[in-house]
Amino acid sequence: MSAKKSAAISPVMQRVAGYIAKALDKPLPEPVVEVTKHHILDTFAAMISGVDLPPARAALQYARDFTTDKTGTIVASRMTAS
Repeated sequence: MSAKKSAAISPVMQRVAGYIAKALDKPLPEPVVEVTKHHILDTFAAMISGVDLPPARAALQYARDFTTDKTGTIVASRMTAS
């Protein structure tokens, strides 16, 4: 039997999907935007300040195996990778 049985979408899932679809049209509240900016800056600061730590060195060594594509910039290095 290769025929697939179509499942009905529940009313709850229809509401959730509708909410998500409309979310793109709504601006984020200013406090959310402000906190997000701080989180992004904190992430970059952690990546840059931690570039000489052993986990970062291991990650850079691993990334060296994926440098043929060169589509992605690796923060705090001159490397690019796929």
